[in-house]
Parts: sequence; C-alpha cells; structure tokens
Amino acid sequence: MQKKEEILYCSLKREQEKIDILLREKDNNNSQNIHFRIHVESNGKILSSKQTQILILKNFEHKQIIYSQNKTIKKLKEKITTINNKSENTIETDDIIVLNNAEI
Repeated sequence: MQKKEEILYCSLKREQEKIDILLREKDNNNSQNIHFRIHVESNGKILSSKQTQILILKNFEHKQIIYSQNKTIKKLKEKITTINNKSENTIETDDIIVLNNAEI
C-alpha cells in the first residue's frame, strides 16, 4: 500500500470514530443522524469499489486545490510585506532628505 493511501486510511479511521461519537450523541438526544446535510447511518453507506475510488481521488484533488490556494496566499502575503517594507524605506529616505535640507 502506498503512503498516501495509508495516510488516507488513518484519516478515515479517525473520522469514523468522530461519526460514531456523533451517532451516540444523536441517539441519546433522539434526533436524526444528519451531518452536513447527509443522513449518517450507523452501519455506514454501502459503496462500490469504483465509488470508493472516486471518493479517494476527489479527496486528493480537493487537498491539492487547497494546497495550491494556500501557496498562492502565502506568496501574495510576502509580496504585500515586501511592498510595505519598500514604501516604509522610501518614506524614511524622504524624511532624511527633508531633514538634511532643513539643516543646510
């Protein structure tokens, strides 16, 4: 099994534990088992192997999109910081020139 698949299986196991807790809490409150507008069944949903594979691929696709967007955000923040630093340096340089001219 590949590393990404192992990570996914561990993640799925953790999420299943969360769902089990959610189901126990909902059963105690006699409310419906709906989470993110999906009816959650105690035995889980039955999926074919193709459907499971599609879910795995969609999961990785969404993770890649999020990774790319976060990378873009980081680059933009760095550009903003650089521009702000340059503008502060320009203002300081202008202030020094004004002070030097005033002293002369």
